[in-house]
Amino acid sequence: STAVAGSNPNAASDGPTRLIYTGITNTTRHLRGNWLAYWEHEISRKETDGFTLKQIRLQSWTGHTASVKSLAVLDNENSFISGSKDRSVRLWSLRNTGEGDFSGTAQWVYNGHRKSVFSVGYMAQRGQAVSCDGTIHLWDPFVEKLISAYDGVRGSAYCVMTPLQYSHCIIGGTMEGSMVLIDVRMKNLMDFKGSYGMVGLIRSIAGYEAGQMAAIGHSSGYLSLLDLRTGKIRSGFKAHEGEILNIRSGGGDATTAASAPYFVSTSLDQTASVYYWEDGRLATHLRTPAEPLHCVVPFNDQIITASTNHKISVHTLRKDLTSSNPTNSTVIGSSSTTASMSANNSSLGGVDSTTTSSGSNSTTTTTTTVVNKLRSDIIRGNLIQMEILPLNRLLLMGTDMGTIHLVC
Repeated sequence: STAVAGSNPNAASDGPTRLIYTGITNTTRHLRGNWLAYWEHEISRKETDGFTLKQIRLQSWTGHTASVKSLAVLDNENSFISGSKDRSVRLWSLRNTGEGDFSGTAQWVYNGHRKSVFSVGYMAQRGQAVSCDGTIHLWDPFVEKLISAYDGVRGSAYCVMTPLQYSHCIIGGTMEGSMVLIDVRMKNLMDFKGSYGMVGLIRSIAGYEAGQMAAIGHSSGYLSLLDLRTGKIRSGFKAHEGEILNIRSGGGDATTAASAPYFVSTSLDQTASVYYWEDGRLATHLRTPAEPLHCVVPFNDQIITASTNHKISVHTLRKDLTSSNPTNSTVIGSSSTTASMSANNSSLGGVDSTTTSSGSNSTTTTTTTVVNKLRSDIIRGNLIQMEILPLNRLLLMGTDMGTIHLVC
């Protein structure tokens, strides 16, 4: 017999109509719990919407026996790598498993380092990972094999390292103050001077691929801009009164006012400043909690900072090309509802703005800051490393206990 619409489903025991009446028996891949809450939060948002912290923990990973020193996300956002004080680098997979309390283990462990691993990165152009413990290791995370190892120049070990993500080059800084550009295709090392005069040790570096430049932060608070094409220092200035902790590159299309290429630096003097790559000009000072910021993550025209006291600040950069005086706001909150509060409380807080003149017009870069205090049930231990998954707008948080958490 042939099944008709509205008839008993049991009558359609054979043929393609059976698929219509067959119930779903495997529900293991259904979203539930915190993953469902994350999906409900994201489904109504546009791709152009910025990052907001909802304090929803989605997954955790354990395996490191010491503090997590560095995090790097692969370009497909299905995996990430972490370097730890336990001298290991681990490759992890992201899975929407469980209800938010699932704890995953490493997909692979690289144990080729002899010292604490303080920096890791991923070179999307080549599909290769880099890690550094004083010696830079280049390895393939997909075939689990070491490719090359680069020692420091003139017997001086590397103290900082970062890859140019969509390039074939790695930038490193040595203990004696030299900058090294490594082309992994030819294994060439180009040695540059990192600064003029005695400005202290190199503490952090960031690269800007489009302009072939590097920003170098020193222990004295001095900041240098290096032209990677010529090896010459373009400019240098005293950026902070204390030691520079972090420098990160961010921004997007130079023609977009809100996301012109920039880099942000944080210091032990509890300040954070934003500069433009184009000319090294100060864009603005960020309004931050009165504590050092060990974590800084740029995301388009937003900058996400975090302290060991678990205060997460989301700074939104805006440019006002008129000569009028804009009004900015800083919203301070203690829960995940702060993001929605910022829309209704624009008069709270203080004003952060820096004005520079260009002819008869003035350009004002302003920031709006939302501060959240992480709940105690989100992470265990002290937050010391952070990275963003830009496509999914999620945060990876590494702690001094060796655990890593994925948070919306």
